[in-house]
Amino acid sequence: MADRIHLTGVRGQSQLRAAVTGIRGLFARLAGRLRQREDSEHEQAIIRAVFIGWMFIYMMLYPHAPDRADKIIHDSILVFATSGIVVVAIFLDIVFRPQKNVPRRLIGLAHDLIGGAAAMIVGGEAAMIFYPVLLWFILGHGIRYGIPYLFAAAFLSVLLFSVVIAVSPEWQSHPSLNVALILALIFLPTYTSFLLAKLQNAIARAEEANLAKSRFLATMSHEFRTPLNVIIGLSDMMRETRLDRDQKDMNATMRGAADSLLALVNNVLDLAKAEARQLKIDPVSFRLDRRLTAIRGLLMQQARAKGLYLRLRIDPKLPLGVIGGEQSLHQILTNLVANAVKFTTEGGVVIDVRQLNSASDHIRVRFDVHDTGIGISLQDQQHIFDRFTQSESTRHNQLGGTGLGLSITRELIELMGGEMGVVSSPGRGSTFWFELEFEQTRSSVFTSPFIPRTSNLLVLGSADDSPAVLRSLARHMGSIAYHSSIASLCGELETRPFPCAVITLGTDSLSGLERLVAEIENLELPEPVDVISLSANGTSRINLTLADLASDCPLDLLERSMSYAFSSGPIEEPANEATPSLLEARHPASILLVEDNITNQKVFARILEHAGHEITIVSSGDEALSIYRSHLFDIILMDLNMPGLGGFDTLKLLRFSEDAELLPPVVALTADATHETRRQALELGFSEYLTKPVEAQRLVAMVDRLARRTSGDAKASDTVRQRPRPAAGTPQAPGANATILPVPERLARGVVLDETKIRSLIALDHGDGFFREVVSDYLADAATLIESLETDASDGHAGQFRDHAHALKSASAHLGASLLFERCLGWRNLDDHALLMRARCELADLKTEYEAVREALGRRVESHQEDRKRQSGSA
Repeated sequence: MADRIHLTGVRGQSQLRAAVTGIRGLFARLAGRLRQREDSEHEQAIIRAVFIGWMFIYMMLYPHAPDRADKIIHDSILVFATSGIVVVAIFLDIVFRPQKNVPRRLIGLAHDLIGGAAAMIVGGEAAMIFYPVLLWFILGHGIRYGIPYLFAAAFLSVLLFSVVIAVSPEWQSHPSLNVALILALIFLPTYTSFLLAKLQNAIARAEEANLAKSRFLATMSHEFRTPLNVIIGLSDMMRETRLDRDQKDMNATMRGAADSLLALVNNVLDLAKAEARQLKIDPVSFRLDRRLTAIRGLLMQQARAKGLYLRLRIDPKLPLGVIGGEQSLHQILTNLVANAVKFTTEGGVVIDVRQLNSASDHIRVRFDVHDTGIGISLQDQQHIFDRFTQSESTRHNQLGGTGLGLSITRELIELMGGEMGVVSSPGRGSTFWFELEFEQTRSSVFTSPFIPRTSNLLVLGSADDSPAVLRSLARHMGSIAYHSSIASLCGELETRPFPCAVITLGTDSLSGLERLVAEIENLELPEPVDVISLSANGTSRINLTLADLASDCPLDLLERSMSYAFSSGPIEEPANEATPSLLEARHPASILLVEDNITNQKVFARILEHAGHEITIVSSGDEALSIYRSHLFDIILMDLNMPGLGGFDTLKLLRFSEDAELLPPVVALTADATHETRRQALELGFSEYLTKPVEAQRLVAMVDRLARRTSGDAKASDTVRQRPRPAAGTPQAPGANATILPVPERLARGVVLDETKIRSLIALDHGDGFFREVVSDYLADAATLIESLETDASDGHAGQFRDHAHALKSASAHLGASLLFERCLGWRNLDDHALLMRARCELADLKTEYEAVREALGRRVESHQEDRKRQSGSA
């Protein structure tokens, strides 16, 4: 009987905890929904409910005159009950229709003032205290919604207060006070309106400045992507040529620097999106364990290069499949783990994920990233999430960074309805944590544990001591091998095919477990090998094991932990194409490249020709329409931002004038990485969306996939011939070897060309005249642009002068003509009048500099040709 009572009590406590958890989850989801609203109407609704509750309690507790108490209480209950119904209805409407609603605002405003006036009428002398409530509601609506609401509330309050005075004997006995109170209802809102107008003007100016800054950041990130496309593209191409060891190291360094700059550009773009509230969370169903192991695999080599461990720990009770922002979670964890690796010199990093609570269809998950790094002082922790802020410690400053990553990470977490924090002390490491809520998916694809039949499980312990749960697991395993020593287990790990996992049995000492984990990590195996402990009490070893289970644990917990251990296999990253090992086309295709930037034309053409495709190049949408009518293509690569007819309009005309079903795949090329532009392009009909800079392997893989899709159609290779058209592009700063000096001194010292860029172009010349053609195209373009600049300056056309100067600056930057680049750069920030005045004075110097560049390039072309002849003769 006692056991039954105890069992009932335990069951009741469990049900109570589940109910509390469910209620807490409901309030968390409600709060998250309200936080995403664009105005603060829900706050006004909550304040409204608080005031009504206070007013009702006050009226019930006030010592009314005995002869009127019953009527006052009866009327008050009627007034406040009606008001309560309206308040609840407004709040529910806000919850289920969270968008801004002007009629609902006006209904709330009328309710507040009419309800207050009604309470003052039925309450008599006791309700005189409610007069400030009228002022509160007037100012509250005005400050929240604007000056029109302020005057509307003031007008209605004056009207209603006059009614209160007219029908209430208590108020009529104070005529002078009534006049003063009515004047207060007029003058206070009027004065407040002046203050509000000034405040709104200041806010508008601040928002305009902030918007201008965000536009500048977005524009600069866009401008950086175009030259990065050249750097990354040429780097990939150079990797496919014959390079000695030093050249390979230099190329790898150049590529690493380009990747770092691209990461910074992406951070700046994310910052601009965050400030414009344009960061998007796309909920999808995904395997949480696969995402975690993918992140570990992504950063494992980075950690190993520093002699650090990177371990993963996953709560066995955590569901396998969830619905949420997978890519946002990937970005958050990648940033936190990369930071932890960056600021750790000894020890390592542990990613710890556990379930906090669970409702019927939602779970709350906590993620901790522990490191043994340099730590953060308490003072720095107060500002660590601020933008452009880092720890002031010397070590942090030495390691560099922009201070954007953690700010954007917190923005993403808050956008997902979560919270984030840090626990740290100098010299003792840091733990960055965040909590997120996910919906549980019901799809068996994401919820069923998966243990590959080819998996290998190595057990440290005796088969005789194997618990029943492990013997039950044996039927799912590819093989299980028992070892009595760490040395024999590690020896077999080196020869076993992957995937592999290790289980320890019994109550081995902590030092023995540490030795086992260290020995496995010292092997530096191609894939991480996780360790799971099975002991009598399931003692937690948070920094060592993937999971710690009791020997008598349910089979489903062990199966789930094993599924986690074997989930580190290859996972397809949504943001990247599966890339071939070599830049070689498996399905050669005829491709039309529509690109106005001459350097991008040559880089894209060189990559695709090297892969085995045939390329036709045009420089504008008009030329693309013209050539498409007389030629057949398998794929069209089209830049979105071109002078004249841009990519969007060109595709619209193609779809209008041609049979849309017969159009080849059209790929959008752009430096615009925003979600909105991508969505607009795909909705319009672009088959793919490639963001510059484009990696060579990714470009080849994407073209190969599209060519395979259209392989059933007749190829057009025999009908296409190449027609390259030069055009100006986007500026890029000169390289580190470019020295900026006044014109006479620069010419005297011969610092005319950026040799780094010249050498990178020469490296792409395989004896086919590539470098000579690039130089010839540039000099012809530059001469034409200088003539146009002279015409623009003499005619006073500042806008056209800017366009032509921009084109000359871009072309000069790409080729490495530092002299002309710096000249054009000096005109960038001048107003129209100053620009034309200065240009007329400097055009003669510009022409002199052009001649110096032309002669220098001519000498470089001649010397390159002589080098090629000598190499041919020696061969």
